Amino acid sequence: MSDTLKNHVEKNSSDSQKRGFPPITDFMTLFIHPLTHNPIKLQLVMSYMSHESERIRQYLRNIQVKTVELEQLEHKSDHFQRLNPNGKVPVLIHNDLTLWESNAIGQYLANYFSSELWPYGADQQASLLRWLLWETGCWDSVVGNMLLNEFYFPFWGFPGDDRRKDRNRRKFKELATVLNRQLQRNRCINGDDFSLADLSIGASVMHLDSIDLDVTPYPAFQAWRSLLSQQPWWQDVQKNIQNFQRNGAMELSI
Repeated sequence: MSDTLKNHVEKNSSDSQKRGFPPITDFMTLFIHPLTHNPIKLQLVMSYMSHESERIRQYLRNIQVKTVELEQLEHKSDHFQRLNPNGKVPVLIHNDLTLWESNAIGQYLANYFSSELWPYGADQQASLLRWLLWETGCWDSVVGNMLLNEFYFPFWGFPGDDRRKDRNRRKFKELATVLNRQLQRNRCINGDDFSLADLSIGASVMHLDSIDLDVTPYPAFQAWRSLLSQQPWWQDVQKNIQNFQRNGAMELSI
């Protein structure tokens, strides 16, 4: 590296840190599959943050996004399982950190870039964390399984497990009732503003119409879905997914 270029990098890195942004020498690699809901969470997080700030948008464009071919069982390969022993996407690599679990990655990105998606204050953070844990422990185990058997597998040409369909749909009614009650009190899940909870739970909502699921008994939930669909960051990710479904190619726009 020439002295001129070295001085330029050091100056920009210092200026970036003064503004509260990470140094430009930081690089991230994100392993996802564009269609599935856990990686969609991070597409939504990145899209949301790119609309927050043009400077954040420029940083996010430097993230190397790689598609893991789930239908070819690439996630079960020895190489990938060295990144995530669970054999699942997404995975984030940032310098010496290798991070898996979608909600942990979403929190890391939002916190790292000082996004409003991760609130200030222990009370708000604890409240938000509650919903992220609920999404992982309750919502995803039902809705994620519904999508796996009724949408993802058929999309890849594999049969789903019909035995689980009725059970998951019964459990969905219980979870949708909990969520509907929360959204009767708040415009968004953790208050009046969007947070990681909305993006985390909303990621699977993006595919609900594809499995013909009746949500009319939950009007507050329906209003929240409509609110999400009106956001430009949501629409950008939806276009990415539709392009992938049509072309089978990754076209992540930030």
